[in-house]
Amino acid sequence: MKLCRRFCFLLCIAGVRWSGAGADAAPTELVGTAGETVTFPLEIPAGETLDNVGWTIGTESLAIAVPGDPASVVVSNRRYRGRLRVPNAGLALHITDLRPEDAGSYTARVTTDKSEFTRLFTLRVYERLPQPMIHCNAQSCTNGLCNITLSCTIPNGGSKVTYSWSIPQPPSMTSQGSIAVISHPDLLINITCTVQNPASNSSTIASVEALCAGNSTNSTDGHSSSAIIIVVCIAIAIGVLGICGYVLYRRKKKGKHMNFEGESEKVEETQNNTLYAQVGFNPSAPRKPKRSGGNGAVNNENPMTIYATVQPQSQAAMQTDDEKMCKGNTTSPHQKEKQINCTDEMPPGTQTLPML
Repeated sequence: MKLCRRFCFLLCIAGVRWSGAGADAAPTELVGTAGETVTFPLEIPAGETLDNVGWTIGTESLAIAVPGDPASVVVSNRRYRGRLRVPNAGLALHITDLRPEDAGSYTARVTTDKSEFTRLFTLRVYERLPQPMIHCNAQSCTNGLCNITLSCTIPNGGSKVTYSWSIPQPPSMTSQGSIAVISHPDLLINITCTVQNPASNSSTIASVEALCAGNSTNSTDGHSSSAIIIVVCIAIAIGVLGICGYVLYRRKKKGKHMNFEGESEKVEETQNNTLYAQVGFNPSAPRKPKRSGGNGAVNNENPMTIYATVQPQSQAAMQTDDEKMCKGNTTSPHQKEKQINCTDEMPPGTQTLPML
């Protein structure tokens, strides 16, 4: 009988401890912002005194907090050193300078002077959202109605980011995520884009007219832009053809000029290679006057001029007949003129031919 009473007493004590612990309670969701501080709160049953709290992240030991004034903490995980605080006499844990890799499941094992229990936490860390930017992607105004397509973006994106748009009435607007399409008679309206994640939010207000300046397509029909493109293409083609024709004309004219210069050089070379040889009587040689006819008059014949062509320098060894006849009179073939003086006295045994 005494043994049964003792067993019941132990069960009652265990039940009190279990109910105070709340071990099977769902994890507490905490949301933190990168670079800021998150707090893990703790509570103990009334009338109990805290002895210590052991903290773990996942299956790794994190730290042990001991109450006091002030409370102390022993950090066992190097990644958290210098970033843990235990305010409220040890009944809370602060993690400062949050990082995305700090997200995860945390467990606190609480020990008091009368009980032991655990508390579970799930921490999610998000980046603080910067101010979004609104862009005008397209604009088309036809028959007094403008259709504008806008987009809202943030640098580096982010996880679990939602977008929302707002404009004053009555413009008609449809939006899907970061894209919005507005139909309005004019552009004198302002639009607001708001981005939000579980940790922060940010918004931007912009003028549609300022956003779409220089990005407009005003037309009375849908074919004006195509017509402009066609006209530009035709103008470019005409310009290219004109340039090609001018280049061909210049090349043809240059070729004719080069041919003319070549022929002129040939003529000049031929003229420069023409030898003017004057054949006459040698003044120093004694003359025999010739008598002609029956009147006995002396016929002093005028000297004759012979035109001979001099061959190029490579053929300088070749000589004209006049040069062969006057071997004693040597003259450089490069001279433009040379005078060959030949005596009328013939060597012995030479036959003379009458000159016509």
